[in-house]
Amino acid sequence: MLQLSGVDVRYGPVHAVHSLDLTVHAGQLLTILGANGAGKSSTLRAIAGTVRASAGQILLEGRRIDGLPAERIARLGVSLVPEGRGILTTLTVEENLRVAAIGARATTSFATRTSEVFELFPVLRERRRSLAGLLSGGEQQQLALGRALVQHPRLLLLDEPSLGLAPKLRGQVFAQIDELRRRGATVVLVEQDAQGALSIADWAVALSSGRKVLDLPAPEARESYRELEIAYLGRTAR
Repeated sequence: MLQLSGVDVRYGPVHAVHSLDLTVHAGQLLTILGANGAGKSSTLRAIAGTVRASAGQILLEGRRIDGLPAERIARLGVSLVPEGRGILTTLTVEENLRVAAIGARATTSFATRTSEVFELFPVLRERRRSLAGLLSGGEQQQLALGRALVQHPRLLLLDEPSLGLAPKLRGQVFAQIDELRRRGATVVLVEQDAQGALSIADWAVALSSGRKVLDLPAPEARESYRELEIAYLGRTAR
């Protein structure tokens, strides 16, 4: 589904991602772990085209997409849910979904797509006429996911979906992402909550200072989680 070969991302003199190789298979949930500043979000932005890779290649189903504008990549079926959610707070839940559906590659009707979103996130059906800015943090995160899903993406990029949520709500969000994977979605999940991400992932990659330092099946990463925390995630031994 997705292949990165030797990808670099720079912001002026700052070298955020160094020669990154990454492979994501169709139907897989891959999590990218790392401390703040590791290059996780920059990797997602390069895939989505919101920042330009300064070197390397990014291929979607064998088609090179690096260098394409972000809106063109979105129309090819890549949906990014950014850190901070990116919802339109002055619009209702339903209006947010309508805006997200504009220009989507989906072949089904908007009503069909919203029904699928409401099936997965029942609270959004209940709050469909409420302003998005009045939703709780957990509800806003579900709306952010719903906005991506109405586009019927081939590839779903999630940047810190659990950020700022209470532990119980984080668990709910991870369960919903796991359900998306079970339904066949291909997901790249960036997370600082490594334990939650590893509980649902098929594969794990860890970045440190923009370089890949770990690339292995998620069950193996779960078995050595404490070592992973100390070595790569900026945690200290307890």
